[in-house]
Amino acid sequence: MLLKDVAYEKIKEKILEEHYEPGQFLSERTLIDELGMSKTPIKNALVRLESEGFVTVSSKQGIMLSIYRSNGSMIFTICGLR
Repeated sequence: MLLKDVAYEKIKEKILEEHYEPGQFLSERTLIDELGMSKTPIKNALVRLESEGFVTVSSKQGIMLSIYRSNGSMIFTICGLR
């Protein structure tokens, strides 16, 4: 499995398991540190997660992450700044 796929799976798992708390800031640096990976696989994973509607990545605002329950209903949103 490629690192970008590992990063994708780990980030998605954290999203679905509600690892991130409401109001918590999230940044690429946080994900890099948590996953112990370089920036490239994290960025690739975020592009994929964005295409699936899990996150919105803005160069000016940072990462906005929608958190869903297993039934797909949104329970809260996290805004992160880079």
